Amino acid sequence: MNKKTSFDSWVFPFFFVPFIYESISGLYLYLSSSITIPRQFTTLSHILLGFLFLVPCLVHQTIHFIRAWNSSRRLSKNMGYIGFSAIIISLITGVWWTLVGTRADNYWLTQTHLVASLVAFLVSLLHIGTFIYNKREWRLVRTFYPGTNLIFGLCMTGVIFIMTSNYKPVEYINATPAGYDFKYGDNPFYPSETMTSTGGILDARTMGSSKSCGVSGCHQEIYEQWYSSAHRWSSTDVFYKAAENYMRETEGVTATRYCGGCHDPIALLSGDMNPGKGLDTPYSEEGSSCIVCHSTTAIRHLRGSGSFLFTPPERYIYEDKEGRIPVLLSNLVIKSDPSLHKKTFTKDFYKNPEYCAVCHKQFITKDTNHWGWMKLQDQYGTWLASRFSGRNSKGFFSDRDVKTCNSCHMPLVNSDDPSAGDDGMVRSHRFIAANTAIPWLDGDKVQFEKTVEWMKRREIFLDIYEPRVKNGVRGEKYVSQDIYHAAEIAPYVYMGDTLELQVASTNVGVGHHFPDGPIDIYESWIEVKVTDSQGKVVFWSGNIAEDGNVDEDAHFFRALAVDRYGKLVDKHNLWDMVGSVYSKTIAPGETDIATFEFDIPYWVKGDITVMARLRYRRFNQWYTNWALGRTDIRLPVIDMARDTMTIPVKKKREQERF
Repeated sequence: MNKKTSFDSWVFPFFFVPFIYESISGLYLYLSSSITIPRQFTTLSHILLGFLFLVPCLVHQTIHFIRAWNSSRRLSKNMGYIGFSAIIISLITGVWWTLVGTRADNYWLTQTHLVASLVAFLVSLLHIGTFIYNKREWRLVRTFYPGTNLIFGLCMTGVIFIMTSNYKPVEYINATPAGYDFKYGDNPFYPSETMTSTGGILDARTMGSSKSCGVSGCHQEIYEQWYSSAHRWSSTDVFYKAAENYMRETEGVTATRYCGGCHDPIALLSGDMNPGKGLDTPYSEEGSSCIVCHSTTAIRHLRGSGSFLFTPPERYIYEDKEGRIPVLLSNLVIKSDPSLHKKTFTKDFYKNPEYCAVCHKQFITKDTNHWGWMKLQDQYGTWLASRFSGRNSKGFFSDRDVKTCNSCHMPLVNSDDPSAGDDGMVRSHRFIAANTAIPWLDGDKVQFEKTVEWMKRREIFLDIYEPRVKNGVRGEKYVSQDIYHAAEIAPYVYMGDTLELQVASTNVGVGHHFPDGPIDIYESWIEVKVTDSQGKVVFWSGNIAEDGNVDEDAHFFRALAVDRYGKLVDKHNLWDMVGSVYSKTIAPGETDIATFEFDIPYWVKGDITVMARLRYRRFNQWYTNWALGRTDIRLPVIDMARDTMTIPVKKKREQERF
């Protein structure tokens, strides 16, 4: 028994002194809301000392628990049990909290740790006070090491003060490079509409290193989603680089700043879009990086072309330093209290379509095209004008709910990410849209299959109207098939007759025009193939030739842009564009009706079958050949909608006589 008592007494200071420091430092961390450098070092000391505290705490508490089992002092004994239980709960939740971090779905864990720690501290003090009172020996206060506690606390405070005083964050070089070309005036980023909070060039390191967001235990799943997305490829996509390189050759490197805000923001804002610099710059492989998107602090205006304000993020200690230990220490602090991280990298307006508009809306000025102001792509504007925005009185036959950019292109997915809500869901950062070319060329099977699946959601309906003796009223608006039932349906057609077929494409679910974006290099079209009962082709529009090109007589949804000399703008050289000679898209809730006319040959066997399908390919074959520098690549074609119809064929009586 004496040995137990002796060992218990020997272990006691190694338990009690750290216990008092952990309690007081924890209370300070709870009451202090500002994430200052001293507070962050206090957090580190609280975590690291807490792990060192585990063994002596468990040893002392176990011995003390066994000794007190047969104690006759019921009040003191019960308080000891409460304190013991609270300490154990505090230890378990503290270790758990350190390992998993503060998450949206574990509020109970952090609160349990805080309450248990407070109860342990208060009950322990009461337990000690009761013990001294019962003994009536006030000199026993000295056995609880008040002097040692004071000295230890002062020493730890001194250590934190020294660490804070000597801590040197990474020094960023936020300066304009020597010889920087100010071709367009004082704005270093023009003709892009992007701006920094300082108004000047920033160190690329403040915007890059997206991989650090995906370290184990942090946003690993979201990072992997983003890594497959078109946003990550925005500056290294071979199709974009072909157009950018052509702009360099024809207009100069400085002019490519027009593209940089959305496609290569790190290169733009760090001054790397300057004569003498190549296409591949530091962090260019990150495209629209995690930090650039999540450190946008304002939308400058809604005209687009990269109209966002970037503010360098506030950093935790060691966050920008390299090496395993600095990364470990930084992650410990961030995970324990991510409030600064959340404040820095999330903004309420990120949920709004207006945030997407800064890049998914575009215009060009005379400074770039040497012609005049022109509006270019505008997904935001077409969404805003539609019923899906819920911001106007428009409506059509669909009863679908209001849609936003996020609800379509960033759907909720199950995730174990720290930012996941109580439902375990986060917004997907794959940014799924219609870009099949990048994942297909990259061999990213998951991204490609998810893109194809997304494109086949039946957001576009395709209908072949039956041949009729008289046609119903047709227009640009969708007309229900019920109306056409009032017209007389032709029960059959005759050999030798000219048949007119109409195919209706209705945008029932796409929240903006279909197609949208740079439709001068994308192509969508209707393919109509008519065969007889033996499979012989009667009529074919929209077929793809062996060289990969689509039948030029097909019904296309695309734009044909021209320059000031009337020549086709086919290299996405928007700086040469002055207008379009052809542009056809389908607005939300609208219907496009294509008419196909062909003769029924006399050699037809049996009935004829009409197959129509709406096809989409990114990119058209000419641009693919030019961008890749080869002619043997056939990018995937996606069938978004289809319809079929069988039409009886008869001979006329005079034909039957012969």
